[in-house]
Amino acid sequence: MPEALHLAQSNGALPKRSDADARRDLMPKKRLAVVTMVHNEPDLLPVWYGHYVRELGHNSLYVIDHGSTVPLVFPGPEPRVTRLPTSPLEEGWRCALVSQFCNALLEEYEHVLYTDVDELIVPDPARARGLLDYCGRWTFEVTTVFGSDVVQVPEEDPIDFSRPVSAQRHWIRPYSNLCKPLLIRRPVRWSAGFHYADAASCFGGLYLFHIAYADFGMLERRQLKRVSVKRAEGNAMHHGIPPRQMVRHIRQDYADLPRRPGPSLGAEPEAAYQRRLIEAGETHGGNRLIGSNHQSPELWKIPPSFDGAF
Repeated sequence: MPEALHLAQSNGALPKRSDADARRDLMPKKRLAVVTMVHNEPDLLPVWYGHYVRELGHNSLYVIDHGSTVPLVFPGPEPRVTRLPTSPLEEGWRCALVSQFCNALLEEYEHVLYTDVDELIVPDPARARGLLDYCGRWTFEVTTVFGSDVVQVPEEDPIDFSRPVSAQRHWIRPYSNLCKPLLIRRPVRWSAGFHYADAASCFGGLYLFHIAYADFGMLERRQLKRVSVKRAEGNAMHHGIPPRQMVRHIRQDYADLPRRPGPSLGAEPEAAYQRRLIEAGETHGGNRLIGSNHQSPELWKIPPSFDGAF
């Protein structure tokens, strides 16, 4: 861990304390930084970049590259990249590193948002015009996103990532494990998988759209890469599922689910789902945390208000 943080500091991607800190402390902070960590993500890194760069610009995007063996591709100016050597995937190490990285960025930014590269986060269009507007309005120290899998149903064509995902995919499946405390205004310690932090679970009209299953062709290519990645014992076991088996499982699972066509996000189904998660959760360290491993038994229609948002 210290070696990784030193490397991050040495290339200027992670702030260091210096004689300039006092002057910087007197300057207004920038509103929001977005951070991700990747290893060989040729399909999704350009999508992640395109989603967040539109609003924040490349200088507020931070990519931690964990030993990629293929080039990082950005459809625009390169963001702030920290390159680390390859090592076996170990979730405890990864979350501790990202926690310290994001906490350090809070010296320069009012808010920091961490997302995996397959996670596109947007605010409720009824509450804010975008992430920057949302951060100017919302006051939680740590905000939990409402997370869903974006799914490909049988009648939908292969995706074209040069176009908005929301123009090509119309169904989601809410999943408690995607309801993560990802937007921070104070230092946090994330647990493995970023599912929990040392903060209460507080929903606030912020949505995570998980696009790993939005296209079966991309899912198979990505899973083929994942099975080759070295993992510490007991870590990320789903990464070891054979690619075609993974696609068959996801395709069959989604095809069999009933579909809810009516209002969902921002409406009573979402509120009821959140209540169930809170009721199924536990209290740790004085913080109420949502329950885990709860998947919606039906697919929800993405509301028209989200068209073009991701």
